[in-house]
Amino acid sequence: MPTKSLLKECRQRLEGLLWSLWSELGVAGWERRHQGWWIDPEALLLFTATVDPIDSRLREEAIAWCLRHRRFLSKARLRSLLCEPRFGESARYQPQLGRFLATVSMPRSHGLGESHKPYPVQHRQRSGHGGLDRAAQLSLRVRSLLGVTAKAEVVRVFLDRSDETLTAADLVNEGIGYTKRATRDALEDLRTGGFAELEVSANRKGYRLLGQKSFSELLAPEPVHFPKWRQLFALLRGSLDLIEEIDRFRPETKPIAIRKSFMALASEIRGAGLLPPTLRAGSDAFEEFEAWVGELFEALASGSTDWASRSQ
Repeated sequence: MPTKSLLKECRQRLEGLLWSLWSELGVAGWERRHQGWWIDPEALLLFTATVDPIDSRLREEAIAWCLRHRRFLSKARLRSLLCEPRFGESARYQPQLGRFLATVSMPRSHGLGESHKPYPVQHRQRSGHGGLDRAAQLSLRVRSLLGVTAKAEVVRVFLDRSDETLTAADLVNEGIGYTKRATRDALEDLRTGGFAELEVSANRKGYRLLGQKSFSELLAPEPVHFPKWRQLFALLRGSLDLIEEIDRFRPETKPIAIRKSFMALASEIRGAGLLPPTLRAGSDAFEEFEAWVGELFEALASGSTDWASRSQ
């Protein structure tokens, strides 16, 4: 498949994925293919902001949703995500990010929103789903109970990793978006209140959530799937960037350049729990890359969990 065709196909699938995810969070959309999936609202917001070109109605609906639910969005998590290379630290996306953040009146981390003109906002009547009773909206539901705090993110992770003993470092590495100190304080608050217990082993101070069943019932419905959205969005973003660059590679060195560029995404691939394509020397690197990326975009857009079969 020519590079332009691959790029067009991936963009179409990506737009379908974004429509489905935002529809699951409550915007007025036609298809919901991710029922039962947890959705990371801050990661979705920032990733959507970097996608260009994008359906203007999708952008408008996403902005309207952010404005309506702004009190449930975490400024700390946005700042944390904006420190990652695929988002705020890349000058390539700063204009789109700055403009989107300025439009939804979110914090101007790293000065991203300070000098950018907001998108025009059409004041329309509310449409779509207005409640917080879907599995995808777990983060918002926990925050409605515990506030937009580190504690809410800690409880949300424990609901995913039930019966596990986790340290503050484990939770920070999970991408909750708060400092280790704030996370440790949240864990101690839960322990003091009798909602968690401390388990000390050697130099490891782990915590386990108590009353898991009660939390699950209180915050139901629970998602069936908890994708690593932060890493998945970074992987999708990096894959699109690579597809756009392939035609600029010199023909005689293109296979090597593709392997090298794709391997730069290794941390995102591992973080998402996936195995990369082999891209063996002597093989058709573009053909392997095309098949791997195409299948991933298709599986995610369709709401299939086949992408998880690639996991380690």
